[in-house]
Amino acid sequence: MRLRLRHLLQRMWKRKNNHGPQCTDFIKDIRQLQSNGFYRVYLGETEIPEYLLTGEITSANINYDSRKHTWSIIHAGGVRGWVPWNYKLLFHLNFRSMAPSEDIFQDFCITLSECYGRCAIVVDPQNWRTPRRYHSPISCHRPLSSPVDLLPVRCCPKVAQEHGHELIQMPFQCAHLNPLNSAWSTVKWFAVNNRGKYSEAIYDKDTVQKYILCTELIEGSLRKMTKRKWEEAMSRVWKNENYYLNGNNR
Repeated sequence: MRLRLRHLLQRMWKRKNNHGPQCTDFIKDIRQLQSNGFYRVYLGETEIPEYLLTGEITSANINYDSRKHTWSIIHAGGVRGWVPWNYKLLFHLNFRSMAPSEDIFQDFCITLSECYGRCAIVVDPQNWRTPRRYHSPISCHRPLSSPVDLLPVRCCPKVAQEHGHELIQMPFQCAHLNPLNSAWSTVKWFAVNNRGKYSEAIYDKDTVQKYILCTELIEGSLRKMTKRKWEEAMSRVWKNENYYLNGNNR
């Protein structure tokens, strides 16, 4: 057991070191934008399989394709907490049936302008939680010239610039620089451990039907990620960024 843990830590350490240069370039770019008055916002998505909300363990067996019955959350946040916009909460049977739309991103950019002014929008389509959607991983940090899809949102650099924002893509395998991962963990932990409080039982003769109020449960889970927790998550990201800027990854 100790040997396996040691090998795992060694692989994680090598992966972190191998991506040092591209992480450093990304950090310099995002901090330069911040010094120019841009507020840093992270936009991303996560998926919650239906069986995590219902508690049906049998649905999580090897023959069950959780992708067919999945809740998707597309939201954004920063050190000031969740962005107060009409975030997207979707239940889909097949993600291939969803077409990306620039209108959603347009509304998002308008909200950012009204609440924060100019923003540096960080997107991470290479999220390790949903690797199946991206078959050509981007190996280095680069300025965005083409749209990035976070189904059903199409993040367009031109749309962002029209509202005074900048769209930046996070380098591949830099999840430790994304505070949204902490937010998604908090959301899922709360959903799994509090689904009983968001359920109703309806008795019909000799049967009992149990209903999970999924929308209310997920909304309650999002509220669990408070502004204080966002500040803590951003503090951890800041420390990781300083690690690269100080040259400790060499």
